[in-house]
Amino acid sequence: MTPLAQTNIGQLLIIGFNGTGMSPSLASLLGRIRPAGVILFARNLDAPQQTWQLLADCRKCTDAALFTCIDLEGGVVDRFREILGPTPSPAEVYASGDRGLFRSHGNVIGENCRALGFNVDFAPVLDLAFEASRSVMGSRAVSADPKQVVIYAREFLRGLDDAGVLGCGKHFPGLGEGKLDSHARLPVVAKPYRRLWQQDLVPYRSLRRELPIAYLCDGQRVPEDLHDAEDRRLWLVRTALDLKSRSRPFRDEGFLARNFGRVQTHA
Repeated sequence: MTPLAQTNIGQLLIIGFNGTGMSPSLASLLGRIRPAGVILFARNLDAPQQTWQLLADCRKCTDAALFTCIDLEGGVVDRFREILGPTPSPAEVYASGDRGLFRSHGNVIGENCRALGFNVDFAPVLDLAFEASRSVMGSRAVSADPKQVVIYAREFLRGLDDAGVLGCGKHFPGLGEGKLDSHARLPVVAKPYRRLWQQDLVPYRSLRRELPIAYLCDGQRVPEDLHDAEDRRLWLVRTALDLKSRSRPFRDEGFLARNFGRVQTHA
């Protein structure tokens, strides 16, 4: 494999790893792969200064600019709970009905991310809060009404942006009717494509110019009107392409290139 090919492949990856500090093996991996980014989980976080130093060390290992990523929604998905204290869940903030608080929620999370060296937050959740997924999604999802999800998510993204952090809509194309935890088992959403378009995909369609990144869930979701195995494998790709052709596309690589310098955290 040529160095150029290896670099191109690396730029498709955001990698996670074990440990709370830089090691020779991790430094070698980052230098060889030159990934697009790294993601830290609770297992990587001991203290604010340690977290900041770990990300600074990651950036020193590669000459490629890094997306430094975290999952921080507030509530049950709060990687900073033990080192900075808890943050309210999306559902709790949404229940206030105050758009200013929606934006403040994103801003507080963004400022915390930025202070510790992160420039990407994999939030907000755009899944609809249907009854089917209540036991799985809980307070992570804010409403079964896609228009209300858009209102909260738009302000949350603005709050992140105010802090110089990129947001990410998830979990495309929608886990609102998934009954299983996709971290453990593969949920199947038996839903016609037309209903999916009219419900679950509305937040992505409405926020297409405001979403820096969209996160594709690794769980299997198959509309009930698809039965062929090949259709099942290609369905996610076709959905994304259909969304792009029937709406204006999500912000693309040009957007990321233009804005990465603004959000990049320097050691």
